[in-house]
Amino acid sequence: MKTGQRFTAAEFRNNPALLKQARLSTSAKSQNKNEESEKKRSKYGAKKVTIDGIVFDSKLEGKRYTVLKILEKSGEISDLELQVKYDLSFNGVHICNYYADFVYQENGKKVVEDAKGMRTKEYNLKKKMMKAVHGIDIFESNIKHTK
Repeated sequence: MKTGQRFTAAEFRNNPALLKQARLSTSAKSQNKNEESEKKRSKYGAKKVTIDGIVFDSKLEGKRYTVLKILEKSGEISDLELQVKYDLSFNGVHICNYYADFVYQENGKKVVEDAKGMRTKEYNLKKKMMKAVHGIDIFESNIKHTK
C-alpha cells in the first residue's frame, strides 16, 4: 500500500494484507506521536543541559556558565550567582519577578546578565522594568539576530 493510494471499502475489507498493513501504519504513527510528546520541546527549541550537576534551560546558558566559571577561577570576575530573583514592583504593587541567569562582580561593579537566544516581548518589558525599578541595565550575552 502506497501513501495516498485509495481503495473502496469492499476492496479494503476483502484484502487481509491491506488491512494488516493499515493497522501497522496506524500503530507506528501513534507510537511516534507518543515518543514526540515525551520529548517536549521548549517554545523556542532550547534544549536543557546539565553542567556541574546544574540543569540549565538551554545549551547557550550552559556554555555561558562554563565561560563565567573560567573567568571566576582566573580572577577576572567574582561572586558568581545563578538565577538571582529580582522583585519588580511599582508604587507598592508587585507586578512580577525577574530571574537573572547570572550575577557577578567585574571590576568592582555588579553585572546582571541574561543568556538570550531570542528576545521575547515579556523579556523586553522586564528589561525596561529592571532599569526603571532598580536602575540596572541587563547585559545580554549571545543574542541571535532575528527578523
